[in-house]
Amino acid sequence: MPLYKWWGIDLAGLDQRGLLTARSVEQLEKNLFEQDIALLKSQQMQARIATRTWLERKVAWLQQLTTLLGAGIYIDQALELVMIQEPHKAVRAVWQDIILEVHHGVSLAQALSRYPALFDSLTVQVIAAGQEAGSLSTALLALACYYEDMAAWRQQIRRALAGPLLTFGFFCAIALLIFVIILPNFASFFASTGHPLPATTAAILSFGQWLRHWGLVMMGLGIVGGGIGCYWLRHSPKFISYCIGYCWYLPLIGPIIKLLSVHQLCQVFSLLLGGGISIKPALELLEKDRITPALRFCIIGLEDDILKGVSLHESFGRHPEIFSPQLIAFIRIGEASATLPAMLMQGAKISHEEALARLKKITFIIQPLLMILLGFLIAGLIMAVYMPIITLSYVIA
Repeated sequence: MPLYKWWGIDLAGLDQRGLLTARSVEQLEKNLFEQDIALLKSQQMQARIATRTWLERKVAWLQQLTTLLGAGIYIDQALELVMIQEPHKAVRAVWQDIILEVHHGVSLAQALSRYPALFDSLTVQVIAAGQEAGSLSTALLALACYYEDMAAWRQQIRRALAGPLLTFGFFCAIALLIFVIILPNFASFFASTGHPLPATTAAILSFGQWLRHWGLVMMGLGIVGGGIGCYWLRHSPKFISYCIGYCWYLPLIGPIIKLLSVHQLCQVFSLLLGGGISIKPALELLEKDRITPALRFCIIGLEDDILKGVSLHESFGRHPEIFSPQLIAFIRIGEASATLPAMLMQGAKISHEEALARLKKITFIIQPLLMILLGFLIAGLIMAVYMPIITLSYVIA
């Protein structure tokens, strides 16, 4: 049931407020009226969590459900235990509604599908397949491993990019200090001498003057605009998929993004097949997932080839610019030995390791290059400022 934040007044005329779950505003008003409170205003609260926290909480939910179901506890009791340990009030209300739906005979997958902000289509489909096959705990465990791997990969990316970003931020802080604090003193000193300045020094002083007047304002507007743009992009997955697709063609990060896309495709494909979904419906679900346009075009081609009776490894082999020969060999082995989900997961693991190795290599090269660039730029600023002073001292001498 939705969680409402409400404001009301009691029989004594005192203002009251609080949080309450209800199926509608009318039911909320009725429940409060039974408590001798008249509803004045209400606002439905959204069960939104930060992406990093969401992944951690989702892994915890799936692991808890897997353990509880494996111990022989019924699904409704397991859901109640998960709800009790949930610290987020809005998410706790979601779990309460899911438990109520399960008590009324609705399947767990159908109950979860009513909250797409917390449970995506992949989670719903894998759980539905696990329920139909009678292996719900196995499906939950596979989902937990998948999201745990996703959280670990994002953590590795953050760690790899932390060094270059800190170096770049340090350079920006030093340059801002020079332009805003140090250069105004030198500008007044040069103006008092009456001697012409070198072109480089004059350009730097002009830029520093512009930065003091308008640069900080533009920087603030840029930060605010960037924050708004990032918030909007996070809520536009289709646009993000197209941006990732265009990043395939960038010189350094393009191969890494391509490997990560293949890794995600193989991992989700393995997850769906392992959950009991056949190849054709699994490809249809992959086509609707948040993938890049290039991969979506490949999946459409895979669907057509499957309908024509072409084997899966031959269909993958028709896209050598995306899928490596090693991955195609794994798929061939999986088809021959009836272990396709395991072989797809192995191919996803290899793509993940290769992408991580490339990322470490790039960050290993970028870090010293940024330090060298920082040194040259600071040295150039110092020389442009101090050379006129040295020249002026020679003239005075």
